[in-house]
Formats: sequence, structure tokens, C-alpha cells
Amino acid sequence: MINAPGLLLAARKAYPTFYVNAEPMEIAEFDGLILARAAYALGMGTLRHVGLDRGSGIDQATDRIERRFMEHREMVVSSDAFQGLPDEEQSRIERELFEVEVP
Repeated sequence: MINAPGLLLAARKAYPTFYVNAEPMEIAEFDGLILARAAYALGMGTLRHVGLDRGSGIDQATDRIERRFMEHREMVVSSDAFQGLPDEEQSRIERELFEVEVP
């Protein structure tokens, strides 16, 4: 289960500079990135641990979530709020949010 409010609150605490400088649509994309990343990790973890065949409903849903994750990531990277961050903050966000590790 994904605790969406908890994830978004944690993101606001972890990346305050982005949120302070972001426009509402940039915030929505960043929030979308946070939630899509969590959903993608959950889907990949389920596929790995349950061992479902390709083409299963979970597999197809996880593929769609991966595409949304990548779309949000691209929108965040191209946003003025992200581009205006210091290089070290951009690198931290890239390192912490742009890849998905499956437990």
C-alpha cells in the first residue's frame, strides 16, 4: 500500500528549495513523480516476488506506470524550478528520485 500523503509530506521536507521556487504545475509534476515512482517500485517488487508472467494485468499496469514515471521525470527536469536549483541539489534529486530500485 502506498501512503500518498506521507510520501508527499516527506518530499516537501526533503526538497524544500524545489517546492518554494516551483509554480503550481511544476509542483504537480514533482508530486506526480513521487507517486509514480512509488507505484512503479511497488509494481516491480510485486512482479519480482510473485513471479507473474509477462502480459499479466500487473505487468501491463506496471508498464503504464513506468511510462507515467518517465513522463513526470522529463517534465521535472525541464521545469524552471528544477533548472534553477544549484547543481548539487539537482544531482541529489536525480540520484534519489530518477531511478527505481526494487527491493
